[in-house]
Amino acid sequence: MSDTKRDVKIRLAGLWQNKDRNGDLYLSGAIGQARLLVLRNTFKQPGEKTPDFNLYVVPREGARPLRPRSRTPTRRSSRCLRP
Repeated sequence: MSDTKRDVKIRLAGLWQNKDRNGDLYLSGAIGQARLLVLRNTFKQPGEKTPDFNLYVVPREGARPLRPRSRTPTRRSSRCLRP
């Protein structure tokens, strides 16, 4: 694989640094109707092979439920891009 293919990055969302009421830092952002929270793993013990942070996805406040997709089959356009 060429170096340019390995260097490709896809931006999913921006994250903002915040402080909770105890003064601990966390990151938050959103993708569509989902809210993202990145919290420090407060249960991690020194030397443990567990993540330093955990990513949580929760519904956004006031988000409308998504409508279910129609079950009728649709024709694929010949102009669809294929990987």
